[in-house]
Amino acid sequence: MQVQKISNNNTTFGAKVNVIGTQFDEKVMATLSEKAKKIGLDKDVVELKFTNFKQESEDYFCGQDNCYIEGAFNELKESFRARFLPNGNGKGTEAVRDKIIASRDADLWQQEEQLANDYLDKLIAKFNN
Repeated sequence: MQVQKISNNNTTFGAKVNVIGTQFDEKVMATLSEKAKKIGLDKDVVELKFTNFKQESEDYFCGQDNCYIEGAFNELKESFRARFLPNGNGKGTEAVRDKIIASRDADLWQQEEQLANDYLDKLIAKFNN
């Protein structure tokens, strides 16, 4: 039996993505995982963290028309933090922080997905293997 020598020393496997604090559907997770594979080595981790979710709503009362609308003004807030962890540990590099503000759940979820994709695209541009 003969073993062939690997002629290309570029044996990268790609980072893993770790999402904390939110849940993406399978399609979004597959996209994020594929993007993460274009970055770093198999022990590297891209951490995407969504925290400090708050929902504030205010009622509206208009005295002259004698109307009342419960929860007329709705605001959803969340913090986003991301970092690239070489070898899956340490303080990490390429750290970013951002805030998400939306009036509807669907808008919040869309912004979460957009921030995650934008961060991974930034890493691909810098660390594409």
